[in-house]
Amino acid sequence: MELASILRQYLKKGEEGVLSVKLKDEAHLLKIYIENGDIVYVTLGNLKGKDCFIRLKNAVPVEYFFLKGVKPPQKIEGGCTDKFIEALGLTSVKGLRPEGGAVVPFQNIEMLEKEFIEIIGPIGKLIICL
Repeated sequence: MELASILRQYLKKGEEGVLSVKLKDEAHLLKIYIENGDIVYVTLGNLKGKDCFIRLKNAVPVEYFFLKGVKPPQKIEGGCTDKFIEALGLTSVKGLRPEGGAVVPFQNIEMLEKEFIEIIGPIGKLIICL
């Protein structure tokens, strides 16, 4: 299990919340705060933000869990996805971020579902449930 492959699951989906990762030989959890598919803040024990990146180069994840809707205690200006990926030793963000399309904020999903049902008709409810 690689940290990049774990992260890919949540960045590509445009998730919002905190990804907590237990790293091998590390006493503290790595917490990666994600908003709209971008990393906005990172903590590792007492280390915060960019100070965590030094410890990530050879990090080996043991287990992880994701909590949706958790807001970051603060944000790094302009996000930090690219710097985080560099810290993992990767040269590209390809495959870690959503490709094409747009990320829809959670608040707008219900409104879009209602409009979809109005356009499509009752079968729209069934399609949304799938």
